[in-house]
Amino acid sequence: MKYLNQFLNLIGQFIEGKLSPIDFETEYLSLWRKARDDGSLSELNEVTEDALDKLFTAVDVYCPNEELRDEFDINEAQLLNVAKITFNKLNIAVATSRQ
Repeated sequence: MKYLNQFLNLIGQFIEGKLSPIDFETEYLSLWRKARDDGSLSELNEVTEDALDKLFTAVDVYCPNEELRDEFDINEAQLLNVAKITFNKLNIAVATSRQ
């Protein structure tokens, strides 16, 4: 998939604290939509697509304002956790595709 390295770089920056959750949210949604719209997401194996979709959902329900957060929303720590899981799955996918 032509965007896989961009996803890894973006998620890595967020995990390392180089991107705020709000900036990550904006950039991830933009990249995900770009990949979806040109058909690149449909080229992924099931594990990789599932990981990116789960992160998309997490980004979508992320709410930075605790006062506005309801039981369906997640906070920054939860978003970071999903990002780390996704990052690990994508790295495994890249490693196995090179074998």
